[in-house]
Amino acid sequence: MLRTVFILNFLVLIALAVNAQISIERQVLSSLGNAGVTKNGITLNHTVGEAVIKTVSDNNFTLTQGFHQDTINSGSFPSEINVDTVAIRGVTCSNLNNGFAKLIATNFTKLPLKVEIIDLNNALVILSYYTETSTIEIDGLPEGDFTVKVTDDNGNWSISEPFEINRIINPSNPCEDIKIWSAFTPDNDGINDIWEIDGIEDYPLNTITIFDRWGGKVWQKEGYLNTNEQAFNGTNSNGRELPDGTYFYVIEIQSIDNPSRKGWVHILRPNK
Repeated sequence: MLRTVFILNFLVLIALAVNAQISIERQVLSSLGNAGVTKNGITLNHTVGEAVIKTVSDNNFTLTQGFHQDTINSGSFPSEINVDTVAIRGVTCSNLNNGFAKLIATNFTKLPLKVEIIDLNNALVILSYYTETSTIEIDGLPEGDFTVKVTDDNGNWSISEPFEINRIINPSNPCEDIKIWSAFTPDNDGINDIWEIDGIEDYPLNTITIFDRWGGKVWQKEGYLNTNEQAFNGTNSNGRELPDGTYFYVIEIQSIDNPSRKGWVHILRPNK
């Protein structure tokens, strides 16, 4: 729909005599036309899109000034684009950015579309690009909450409903997103003094048990972390130093896509 807006601000200072001055304060005129404003004997008449200032002095001197107001059409007023989520695929591991989202934009007026991917967890725009199609496909998303802002070439824009990228639970394809080191050197030199398990912090509901070569349990920890206080440092559950050698572990994580892990770890103390 064509919307026409006429706004007129005016301030007129007219000298009617050598030492006399009359002023008209700023006024806002509508777009109805055939109206006027009169103050101190000075009248402003206007029609749609045009205003006329008419001033008459004591000597019947007439000053007329007119100017035209621009027409503003509806194309200058942004309308809302519709952005609908049609497909979501989660990540296979918490440390892999392989999530996917597909959205459709409608009700836009002109291509190209500017697409901005917003990470709601960190309040950041993580990706921005232009596309010549109404279909928006975003691959390589990490686990988290997101939304998409779409702006067309006329400045119309909209933000999609938030969508979530979760982890896919697939028992037949376990998520190999932790790395278990096979040796460490707890000799208090500040280097490799604890047994580190990369990525274990992503699975706080874990239990790790250490056995000696005869199958005896020598150490166990729930909620394992790679810190001096929480990690295996080569001592048994009573704090006594274990001899160098090979030990066996069982890692249990309370997640369907992370079955129990079993293996061995070697304790070496080259500086002792």
